[in-house]
Amino acid sequence: MSLTLVFLICLAKRRWTLCSALGLVLALIKLIFICVLPVGLVVFLFTKKIINFRALAYCTLAGIISLPICIVLFSNVFVDRGYMVIFARPYSHGYPLEETFPDKELRIMCGGIQHAIPRKDLYFDPITVPFTDALYGPLTQEQARGLGCTDADARPMKRSLLMAEFVHNPLLHTKLAAEHFARSLIGAYYFGHVSYILRYRQDLWSAHYDKLGSFSPYELTLLEEYKRNGFQVADKEMPLSFALNEFSVGAGELVVRAAALGILGLCIILGSRRGILRELAQDPVNIGMTLFLIVYSYLVALSTPFVYDRYTLVNLVILCILAARIAATTLPAKRASAKPIAPF
Repeated sequence: MSLTLVFLICLAKRRWTLCSALGLVLALIKLIFICVLPVGLVVFLFTKKIINFRALAYCTLAGIISLPICIVLFSNVFVDRGYMVIFARPYSHGYPLEETFPDKELRIMCGGIQHAIPRKDLYFDPITVPFTDALYGPLTQEQARGLGCTDADARPMKRSLLMAEFVHNPLLHTKLAAEHFARSLIGAYYFGHVSYILRYRQDLWSAHYDKLGSFSPYELTLLEEYKRNGFQVADKEMPLSFALNEFSVGAGELVVRAAALGILGLCIILGSRRGILRELAQDPVNIGMTLFLIVYSYLVALSTPFVYDRYTLVNLVILCILAARIAATTLPAKRASAKPIAPF
């Protein structure tokens, strides 16, 4: 998240070489962040007036519309990841296993021999258990070895299963990918991983927290006397930070997200009334942040069967920055009459 924000700062300052270097570092840390490189390139081309806003808008719209095609292409190129996306994603959204694997048996070709495996003998853990390896798709390693299946047999098998399932219900997979895209775009998610870790830490702290731990032995002997005089010292009273954390978990993100979206909506209305909507839309920094949100969310929709908060919290931060930046340009009532500050 920090490197992404530094990348956007360099983008705003038009430090193109540094943007490229940061993009490479981000891609080496996590491959999905390679998306910052084309984002930086597009902003560079737009700044140099090599492409215009209309062409950029049409290309973005065409990319979003082509989501079903990109699902198929991604699944065929990254077969192992595609297997999880096509099969595990519907199950994680509450669709029954029978809807993704409706056949009573699986017919595969291993070692040049055709095999028919009953449904009850298939290995469904990679679908029903998050992030279980699926080296041989719906076969265990022992089954694959017994049938003479090699890695060269497994990939075509998984690829054919992916295509068959997508053709069986393309609208379902497009709908789920669109939901992931929309959630990621506004920094939302289905599963809280970072928040779980923080909650786990809080539980450990609260289990060992003792407000009386800072009292000296002599002060502890006075507690009964304090109690008789009407002064009660609670030995397990939680600090205020715990209450703030509870609010943050329950409603904090929702409030921040709603505020950012509300400010964006208000600024679009005001910008349209004041005739500066075109200026806002063609600002290179606004374009860079918007493109990052779109492209990164698009990749999340293609490649992740489960949307965790560790994927999308960066989007929530950037969404807030984008809303604040647009508000700073839009909300002042007399921005046209402002005089430039003379340099020192």
